[in-house]
Amino acid sequence: MMYFIEESREAFGVEPICKALQFAPSTYYDRRAIVRDPERASRRAKSDAAMSLRIDGAWEDNRKLYGARKIWHVLRRDGQDVARCTVERLMRALGIRGVVRGKRVVTTNPDTSLPCPDDKVNRIFKADRPNKLWVSDFTYVPTWSGTVYVAFVIDVFARRIVGWRVSAPSQRRWTIWLSICRKTMRSRRPQTSSRPSRRPVTKTPRPKRAPNVITTASHCPIIWIGKMKSCRPVTLVMAAAAPCAR
Repeated sequence: MMYFIEESREAFGVEPICKALQFAPSTYYDRRAIVRDPERASRRAKSDAAMSLRIDGAWEDNRKLYGARKIWHVLRRDGQDVARCTVERLMRALGIRGVVRGKRVVTTNPDTSLPCPDDKVNRIFKADRPNKLWVSDFTYVPTWSGTVYVAFVIDVFARRIVGWRVSAPSQRRWTIWLSICRKTMRSRRPQTSSRPSRRPVTKTPRPKRAPNVITTASHCPIIWIGKMKSCRPVTLVMAAAAPCAR
């Protein structure tokens, strides 16, 4: 924010820029005064600046391996009375972190060679009735027995999960999406009550129809458009924007 105002102040002025950004001009001038004279900074800002230097030094001395907990113990051994939450906050501000054990799970493989499809809802996730727009996501959860994948579907109108599925990494993701879409459409089909009839009922086999599947900006074939009984078409889109390979 400060950098943008400094860069554009000669062309537009400070007050018009602050008014457009809903940023108080007094805050901008106070921060500029602190940059000119660091002694005008608050006590917490001075303490954070000094502690940030110690945290960065301890992180560098330990081969950039220590996380917030071990850095906190190092500072306590050196006689620095600092809270662990303060160390975590300053490490986030510095952009440093410790090494995490275990193998990192890769859920998205970018493929820049494929074109990015258009957004089917124009980033407007609103619906005026149930079963009009479903938003889905796909994530992973680490457990003691290994990593499991979780897929779920949310009804935009009701703001609730209407379908979900947990599977092992060995199962194909495309199979997971087909399963969760079919399960959700069966559970959301309106229930119709009718009087029992004594006439024999003959069921005719319905022809198998290929699902109408489209891809989103993630290049994953997870948009499902199907028709439900006595209901309007249902659209399912994925909220993730990271591309992935087919």
